[in-house]
Amino acid sequence: ERGQMPSYAACGLPYLIEGLVDRPEDLIARTPAEFIERGIDVHMGHDVISIDTSERTVMVRDLAAGAERTVPWDELVIATGASGITPPLSGIDSDGVFQLRTLDDAAAMETRITEGARNAVVVGAGYIGLEVAEALDARGLSVTILEMAESPMAATLDPDMAEKITAAVRASGIELRLGAAVTGFEQSDGRLTAVTTDD
Repeated sequence: ERGQMPSYAACGLPYLIEGLVDRPEDLIARTPAEFIERGIDVHMGHDVISIDTSERTVMVRDLAAGAERTVPWDELVIATGASGITPPLSGIDSDGVFQLRTLDDAAAMETRITEGARNAVVVGAGYIGLEVAEALDARGLSVTILEMAESPMAATLDPDMAEKITAAVRASGIELRLGAAVTGFEQSDGRLTAVTTDD
């Protein structure tokens, strides 16, 4: 596992940011030690860099030490999970642009909030985007949601339900801009200063 925790409730990350979950540890389902107690050898902070199917081995890099080694296998299960979509937009690698997929991502956002962030833009009004916007609003940030579609949760809700979501979001004080496609991220000295849209 490339990260430092093998099993945690990713769906709880917005609630960690909001403060409804007190500590990152509260989202952990099983620690590496618990896996080891069950007879499962766990290597955290390791990255599989190649798979040799004819030799039945994987090449693994220890990210902390930089050392590489070959590990044999009888049966190989690839369980990489989902990866976030990182669109090829200018400035997306700016300091201040976050994805929220891991406990480390939540910790980075928490650091920015405690350092005094005042404004947040959430790109996308799906389930996670709405939950993150609500969490940031509860933390006292001024929040804007940019959604390319003409309604929130467009892939999952009928228009009449989406209208209710739109009204509830706006009534909460969160600014919701629909039909707003993000085109890039402006930066100054590597730090995010603005999000640009097609309008």
